Amino acid sequence: MRTNHSAEIIAIGSELLLPDATESNSSFISKVLFSLGILVRFKTVVGDLESDIVQSIQTAQKRSKWIFLTGGLGPTEDDVTRPAVADAFGRPLILNKKILGEIKKKFVNRRRGFLKIHERQAWFPGKSFIIPNKHGIAPGFIVTEKETVLVSLPGVPAEMRQMIAATVFPFIFKTGGRQENLFFKKYKTFGLPESSINESLKDLMITRNVIFGLLAKGTGVEISLMMKEKTKQALDKKRKEMDKEIKNRLKNLIYGEDDQTLEEVVGQQLKMRKKTLSVAESCTGGLIGHRMTNIAGSSAYFNNSAITYSNIAKIKQLGVSPLLIKKYGAVSPKVALAMAEGIRKTTRSDIGVAVTGIAGPGGGTPKKPVGLVYFGLSDQKGLFWEEARYIVDRETFKWLASSNALNMLRLRLMNT
Repeated sequence: MRTNHSAEIIAIGSELLLPDATESNSSFISKVLFSLGILVRFKTVVGDLESDIVQSIQTAQKRSKWIFLTGGLGPTEDDVTRPAVADAFGRPLILNKKILGEIKKKFVNRRRGFLKIHERQAWFPGKSFIIPNKHGIAPGFIVTEKETVLVSLPGVPAEMRQMIAATVFPFIFKTGGRQENLFFKKYKTFGLPESSINESLKDLMITRNVIFGLLAKGTGVEISLMMKEKTKQALDKKRKEMDKEIKNRLKNLIYGEDDQTLEEVVGQQLKMRKKTLSVAESCTGGLIGHRMTNIAGSSAYFNNSAITYSNIAKIKQLGVSPLLIKKYGAVSPKVALAMAEGIRKTTRSDIGVAVTGIAGPGGGTPKKPVGLVYFGLSDQKGLFWEEARYIVDRETFKWLASSNALNMLRLRLMNT
């Protein structure tokens, strides 16, 4: 069903369909449109076959007012966005001599030879509004047809972003203004799986004009909340009510909001309490230290990170007793606590955190299976440990284990 405020993004390029391809332009466009009260309802990735692009545009025309295309504006044979748009809208392709002159001038300024093939970038569907490209060669264009507005932009992110900021954003604001009153927020959680979070919030998810999204990641479960209302007053009221309800239900499971990271939150708590931290890592291979030192100013509270992967390293660097390892094994609560205590004392830090586990895919036993991990925490008031098991691939295991260690520290700091 078509709405006056809906938008659709079509990313064009056969390279985007490859197994390891990523496409980031649509995320940026979605954020810009959201700020204008326009909700993106569909995203499509299509290859360089002209007939496929035409079909995608025609489908979008039936259900969306705003259609954004990225890619396919280059000079080569597989850059067919211009003729595809012309075909979909039933318009001729027309050479814009003024734009052609500007393109030739860019080649002169850049000391590059202009070839006949580059002339393609000056052809546009009839009655197009041209979008200047200050950072590149290919201009974009806007085509309107009844209630449909199509915006075509280059696939190069830097060019696309500049063109949206300089031309497209003002164009939308001038022609349509702010479309709806929208609100978006993320809640970052750690400690419960996605299914449990869903169970806690399932009755809220059926609220009118409210959309929830849950995404499980190596840093926990992200809750995306989006809502809309006809008036700003009604939106503010609903936003406050929903925020209060979510926080009442999830409490300390929530560690941050929007762009906050777990390591940022932990760093803020350490700094506020004037505490220093050192970590001893085995199965996470230094990821905790990496995450903590990614925060600007972390030298104010982060002392040291030791990767004690082998038993010898645990014994020599942290002072863990060989007898302890022999009796309980390197993956055990006792060794995790000894590692945490050892790193705290050897570095003279206020807090020591340690992690030891079996990342897999090999190395597990019936008593200690792959995915088992223990966390130790040592501070001036005592020793604490936790156990978890993550049946995931090796990289995800490391992220979940590092997040668990940081979350354990976060909760400990909150209670001191």
